[in-house]
Amino acid sequence: MNNLSESASRVQNILDEKNIPLEIVKFETTTHTAQQAADTIGCDVAQILKSLVFVKKPSMELFLIAASGKNRVNTKTLKKYFGEKVTPADPQDILEKTGYAVGGVPPIGHIEPLLTLIDSDLLEYDALWASGGSAYEVFKISPQQLLDITGGTVLDIK
Repeated sequence: MNNLSESASRVQNILDEKNIPLEIVKFETTTHTAQQAADTIGCDVAQILKSLVFVKKPSMELFLIAASGKNRVNTKTLKKYFGEKVTPADPQDILEKTGYAVGGVPPIGHIEPLLTLIDSDLLEYDALWASGGSAYEVFKISPQQLLDITGGTVLDIK
């Protein structure tokens, strides 16, 4: 754990403070995309938890979707859910609101708490892999732990 980046150390500290026995792992190769993460970790791409930040318009509220690496987010589904148009958030807004750059956004530990939606497909797996705060750091988490620490709402995002 000593060799973690500053952003991953912040995530690890949050896990530790909440007494969540999860540990961030650092890799030499990038886990920036879901496929790169699956290849690096040696798991199915569907087990990769993508933390995607979107914005509702016109309210301009940002929210996070914890999506399975195998799925694309259907913005029409989200529009029906929220009653507003939904688009991917601007990378600078993501950095300002979460404290993490795109490709390394974890599902927890954001500067500003974000409403979180959890892809229902993630519940099919015993273990998921989420970004630990950078494109080289991840942590293993169960779907139940994800629900517990995010307070997220499960939704079919496809």
